[in-house]
Amino acid sequence: MSGVSRGKLFVLLILLAGSFFAWNIVKDLGLEKNITATKEEKLPEVTVEDLEFSREISGDKWLITVGEAIKAGVIYSLADIRIDGAMDNGNIWRVDSPEGIYNETDDLWLLREPQGIFRGEKKPVHWIAPEAHIYPSLGQISFENGIRIEQNFLVIDGRSGFATFDGLFILSEGADALWSIK
Repeated sequence: MSGVSRGKLFVLLILLAGSFFAWNIVKDLGLEKNITATKEEKLPEVTVEDLEFSREISGDKWLITVGEAIKAGVIYSLADIRIDGAMDNGNIWRVDSPEGIYNETDDLWLLREPQGIFRGEKKPVHWIAPEAHIYPSLGQISFENGIRIEQNFLVIDGRSGFATFDGLFILSEGADALWSIK
């Protein structure tokens, strides 16, 4: 070979091959990091199905059943929700909803198309609403977009209001009532 010895050529080829492999390794490491970051951004933190748990809030017992819960940060997206409450005074209540959201930080439930029942010493009261906000710390359910309440021969459509877990309903912004004697 003219001008270049075999040893120098061999070292040059090894350096080129080593650089090529090093470049590919660095490229692959960066690619794996980007794929992992992309997956983590798109996927929720936790998905749980057929969840059931109980809570005690101010002496009242809650049994919460959820068909599916997807947790992303402090927000849970929920499907097939049932909340049963047993008050320390003996009253019971139930709320069913096809979907909703629970905010862990604020301890706030937002349920869509919920319906429920309150049972106490008197006849049961059934209700249905477009959505409901449940505030466990306040002991109430808020109906900002209206509510329909039914008990025996009485139907009340309220524009907004709230109910306590004891079954006391307070309506605001007007209501229409229909009382029928059958």
